[in-house]
Amino acid sequence: MYLYLEQKRIVILTTNKYFELSDQMRFQPPPAEDEHAPLLEGAENIPMYSCDDSIKFCSVAGVILQAKVPAFEKMLWRVFCRNVFVHVKPLEIPFEDAEYNTPVQKAVFIIFFQGESLKNKIYIICEGFKATIYDSPDNMSERGEMLSTIKTDMQDLQIVLGGTSDFHHRLLLVGAKNLRMWNMKVLKAKSIYCTLNMFRVMSASLIAQCWIPVCKMELVTSALVRGTERSGGSMPPVITRLNTCETPPTYNSVNKYTEVFQALVDSYGFARYGEINPAPFSIVTFPFLFAVMFGDVGHGLLMLFAGICFQMTEERVQWVKMGEVMKLLFHGRYLIILMGLFSVYTG
Repeated sequence: MYLYLEQKRIVILTTNKYFELSDQMRFQPPPAEDEHAPLLEGAENIPMYSCDDSIKFCSVAGVILQAKVPAFEKMLWRVFCRNVFVHVKPLEIPFEDAEYNTPVQKAVFIIFFQGESLKNKIYIICEGFKATIYDSPDNMSERGEMLSTIKTDMQDLQIVLGGTSDFHHRLLLVGAKNLRMWNMKVLKAKSIYCTLNMFRVMSASLIAQCWIPVCKMELVTSALVRGTERSGGSMPPVITRLNTCETPPTYNSVNKYTEVFQALVDSYGFARYGEINPAPFSIVTFPFLFAVMFGDVGHGLLMLFAGICFQMTEERVQWVKMGEVMKLLFHGRYLIILMGLFSVYTG
């Protein structure tokens, strides 16, 4: 709306100079020239005179993309020959395009013609070039009143837009305080619904088959009972052990210290159920072999310092959105610390 009013104001200011001498004007066409000559060459020198009502000229004014001006002028020239007079003034300030939300260069045009019969054709051509037509009164006093109205509307609109922007800013500040909590709630809800998709619905109950570590049975049972009590359920959960011939999946208990070493071992392959997990041994062997190939005190101290920095800021950094490389370095912070220590020792 603000762009619409601003463009309308510019159109009225541009058309003012064509009507300040007389409300009724006509032009004398220039002498015939070569048809390949530039369109409307010397249009600023075309004389205009006042005339009687029988040859009163009408006008259409609006805004069009500056890139479409040559084709627009040529189309008017081909359709109306010398029966219309077109004046185009490029705008220095770019306007935001409503369709693509990008700044574009526009131009103001005003078309003079004689007779109402040509107006419909001009409107059709303007619509084809996606030009915006604005009403511009022929009377100077009416144009002055319209400019005053537009100025008042723009001031009111600026006040409304400023208040809306301040409200959005305050709303975002309030939302930023709860953003971490909202993210956690969304992640929990997403994981709950993903888990519910694995259940089978049988009348009024949900049935699922899963593998549970024996050491976690009491924890799972207490969690289900606690969830039933909090939700107000009348039926307690039932956990039944089933006999199966299938090989259980491998479960390796990890924490934030051993997670990176387990991921390093899993990148080469997963151990079968009942096999020894080599991840605890890699806590010593991998940094040692790295130090054998990279035994340098200076570079080792740099790695040690980087790992300690990641470890000391993990409470703040773990909630920050990071790139792929920084995320990899952050998750391997304890591995980097050990590699730095072994490199300093070997160096």
